[in-house]
Amino acid sequence: GKYDEALDKYEDSLRIYKDVYGDDHEGVAASLSNIGSVYSSQGKYDEALELLEQALQIQLKTLDEDDEDVAESHDRIGLVFRGQGRLDAALEKHEKAFDSRRNKLGENHIVVALSRYHMALVHEQIGNLAEAKSLFLRCCEVYERVYG
Repeated sequence: GKYDEALDKYEDSLRIYKDVYGDDHEGVAASLSNIGSVYSSQGKYDEALELLEQALQIQLKTLDEDDEDVAESHDRIGLVFRGQGRLDAALEKHEKAFDSRRNKLGENHIVVALSRYHMALVHEQIGNLAEAKSLFLRCCEVYERVYG
């Protein structure tokens, strides 16, 4: 269905970016990341992780370490680790995304809250409920401030 259609389009974009720009271009990284996210949504975590890590390596060569695309890759890899039950690794990736976003965008930006939310979910799964609650409540404050 829709996943297959999305994969076809992302794979087409990957081929085009590689043909036009070569292997180490942020468009290639974006396409790999999008394909990896589809695989993650399908529960194909090993395939997703391989592509997301490739995307991150390209981004680290071509972008600043605090670029939003790099933070997004850390978050996406964290989601895959969480899906695999690798909660310590997931938390580490989400914290990396959070720190990068917070340093660049400040405490009250919506994408900073998203990384905080991802950390809260991992803490909840680990059983650190007090920390999860604190993080969830902070997310709510930001969402209320942004969306009213």
